[in-house]
Amino acid sequence: MFYISIKNTGDKPLEELSLKIPISGSYKLILDNQEEKKDKFNRVIKLENLNPTASYRIYIWSPNNYSLPTEYGDNEYNVTHKYGTFEVLFPSLVYGRTAWLLNNQDVIIFAFLFIVGFILIIVLMIHEEKKKKSKENSGNTQNVEEKKNENNEINKETPLKRAKNNPSAKK
Repeated sequence: MFYISIKNTGDKPLEELSLKIPISGSYKLILDNQEEKKDKFNRVIKLENLNPTASYRIYIWSPNNYSLPTEYGDNEYNVTHKYGTFEVLFPSLVYGRTAWLLNNQDVIIFAFLFIVGFILIIVLMIHEEKKKKSKENSGNTQNVEEKKNENNEINKETPLKRAKNNPSAKK
């Protein structure tokens, strides 16, 4: 797999645009505004018109063995348009993990969103537990304060007052 990026740096649209390459296979075309087009090709990929400052990214897969151009002047990779032709100078080979990521980006996005959602649920559950515990603790603190106040009042009584208030203590 490799990709080619094409950008219109001129002030006029590139019309009747096509990419000529020495292989056949499948491609995915992505325009600036993220519009995608997927299809198969045989040595030529027909592209739509490219407006000024717009760009294409073209990802190309081929089951065939192929070689990328190794130096300037290799005319096997060309972009043609209504007014002429230009060579593809630096196609970038994509393989390994990057190729796997590009092939499976929908799965990766879904997994990422699932993990973020799972973490968010756990954080919310922990937050709710803390709220419950703080409410319980504030209720317990209030009861403890009331008991302290009662004990302080009892301790303030002198032994003589206790004896007067408690008739069974006189006997």
